[in-house]
Amino acid sequence: AALIDLLGDPSALDPLADVILDLGLCREFDYSAETLNIGGTRATRLMVEVEGGRSGDLPDAMATAAGAAGLSSTAYSRALSVMGDLGRSGYPPAETVFSVVGTMLLLDRAAFLEGTIVTTPPVLGCGVIETAYGEIPAPSPATIEILARHRFPFTTAPIGMEMTTPTGAALLTALAGRAIQQYPTMVPVRVGYGSGGREIPGRPDLIRVVEGESLPAGEEHMLILETNLDDASGEVIGYAVERLFAEGAVDVFITPALGKKNRPVSVISVMTTAGEEGNLIRVLMEETG
Repeated sequence: AALIDLLGDPSALDPLADVILDLGLCREFDYSAETLNIGGTRATRLMVEVEGGRSGDLPDAMATAAGAAGLSSTAYSRALSVMGDLGRSGYPPAETVFSVVGTMLLLDRAAFLEGTIVTTPPVLGCGVIETAYGEIPAPSPATIEILARHRFPFTTAPIGMEMTTPTGAALLTALAGRAIQQYPTMVPVRVGYGSGGREIPGRPDLIRVVEGESLPAGEEHMLILETNLDDASGEVIGYAVERLFAEGAVDVFITPALGKKNRPVSVISVMTTAGEEGNLIRVLMEETG
């Protein structure tokens, strides 16, 4: 919905709706894009109507729909990656194909997959959710498993409902190169808002997509990560430096110094582009203690 709002094309997914019907995933399938005012913000909400939905081999349906919709090889492989995370059963084929292939189709058409996609950490929510086995505490086990499989960070909020579904988690981890706490430095071009139409206490039900252009070389912000290493051997430090460079550090250098009680220590300094520091901090913690 947010991508349709950003692109300004309410009928962009008509070809995919036809594909879903041609595949026989249901007897009737229709969708519409509705414009809403959510807390003073204009947003788009997708209304999906399915009749006679049937179960079946979801991976095969996903692959066939992705091919019939004309996805590029990049978008096609990402759609299959999402399907691999979701598994073989438990999800309505028509709605899931529409969500996953539709998202890839819109990103593909706008050439966004050729750029860099980043996200803020998804909010999981709390409370209880309904499953086939009864009520369980949110988030869904499948959501946590998908995020863990990709080592993807998340955050929580005191909202008594499920905020990130397994399908949402699978889409996000397949699309976003990384999760960051704040927006990257860029020139904004277009903004789109999507809404699920739910009542969320204390906040609007919105997701925001921003299209932006990278700044020219020389205008990006850099950070230096720095820490003292006490009682670390040259082999440990050398291997840590290799891993930091492999993970994208711009530069790494070691400075000898004196620590507590005049003991010799090494100060490791890591230069990185703003927004890339999270992964490098993880490497420092893993390799140096």
